[in-house]
Amino acid sequence: MRTTLAPGMASPSGPITTPESVPSSAKATPAHSTRAYKNNLYFIIDSLFGIPNLPPNIRPRYPHHLISNIAAHHRAKTNGFRGNLLTYLSPLPNLAPLQVLPALLIFRASIAYFPNPNSPMLSETYFMPDKLKLAFIGCGAIARFHLDGIKGHAPRIDVTTLVDLDESKAQTYAAETGGQAFTSLDEALAKGDFDAVDIMLPHDLHESIALQCFAAGKHVLLEKPMAPTLDACDRILAAANAAPGVFMVAENSQYWPEIVEAQKHLAAGAIGEIITARAAFVYPFDSYWFKEERPWRYEKGRTGGGIAIDGGSHWIRPLRMWMGEIKEVVGVLGHPLAQMEGESLARALFRFDSGKTAIFDAMMIDTVFAPDPWWRITGTKGELTINAALDGAELYLWDADHPDGKRLFASPGYTESFGPELADFAAAVLDGKAPAAPAEYALGELRTALALYRSASSQRWEQVWV
Repeated sequence: MRTTLAPGMASPSGPITTPESVPSSAKATPAHSTRAYKNNLYFIIDSLFGIPNLPPNIRPRYPHHLISNIAAHHRAKTNGFRGNLLTYLSPLPNLAPLQVLPALLIFRASIAYFPNPNSPMLSETYFMPDKLKLAFIGCGAIARFHLDGIKGHAPRIDVTTLVDLDESKAQTYAAETGGQAFTSLDEALAKGDFDAVDIMLPHDLHESIALQCFAAGKHVLLEKPMAPTLDACDRILAAANAAPGVFMVAENSQYWPEIVEAQKHLAAGAIGEIITARAAFVYPFDSYWFKEERPWRYEKGRTGGGIAIDGGSHWIRPLRMWMGEIKEVVGVLGHPLAQMEGESLARALFRFDSGKTAIFDAMMIDTVFAPDPWWRITGTKGELTINAALDGAELYLWDADHPDGKRLFASPGYTESFGPELADFAAAVLDGKAPAAPAEYALGELRTALALYRSASSQRWEQVWV
């Protein structure tokens, strides 16, 4: 069965928030909170009774493989009477809750006996490592942004493994990080020292590589789109749900500083009720992304389409964050770049569940463009505009008090999103914290692009969530 989110529930309730960036000078310290007690409870239950003996609704949500060695050592010492007893009780599901009661009593006693959250008995750092060991799977252009983001904002991540078919690329990053370089994922899984992977590969490789990493028990950060087809996404999500680790799709526009700041002002009513919006992915055909050595982006079979399914997802996500779920799409496609098999021009109208509409423009053309805001959000009291580029962004408010515009925010732009994104992934793995958006939410951008492709063919409105 294809994985879908009900239209009314596709977006997480309330504004999607972004975790605060972690200063590069910060040091990992124990969280002096009830989370330490909760992790201790999970450990006691796991050690005393074993994860399989717990009912699914109370199985702990934490990366249990990180403490499996401790738990196994503890269980090895306690497999006498308890182990024999549970051998007889475990086939009886109705008695499973009774197995938890002694653990709860022991946990309550441990709080009374060790009231200090900093006690090694209760501190979460007693069970959890301070660092996430990460492998880069793919060392192409986007890997530079990910590594710079880690250096600037994600001090809890150590890049220990670099994998690329081009050995020179892997070796370049290995020299910079001190990690090990490999030319195959098989070899990296056999010899590398890492807990999680950051998959940065052509879209058509996402499924096979992600499934291999899930099977190896790794946490997975997968670059957008999740996959070029919905069937492939279904298989990835099924494997992720069956695996013990964290799965997150890297859609970095979720973390663009100007997008997050705009979300705050919209939530505060800066422009009143949103009436409509426009997203303009207008970008010159440049040497960094498309000329030179990246021919896979020209191939529709590898990308799944063209500009809408690839870079366009970065403009679709903010519209969904601000206006809710997209219900249907009508649009047209163009191919001004002959070397691209997929579309290099897309113009569409989105209708949301609310009935409101937004315009989506995407152009990758070898020409000179006039200045144009990347986003324009129109409300009952004014407008917000975002003038942005890869190297900088500005958020402006236009209202009765500021008819000539007031700059609300400025940021270094696109590149500043990767650090918070990687820090969010690390927090999900190390702390059990939910990411800013679940992996399933990334289906929305893919479905919107696919609906646009159907509309260009049918020349009519096409439903997104079918």
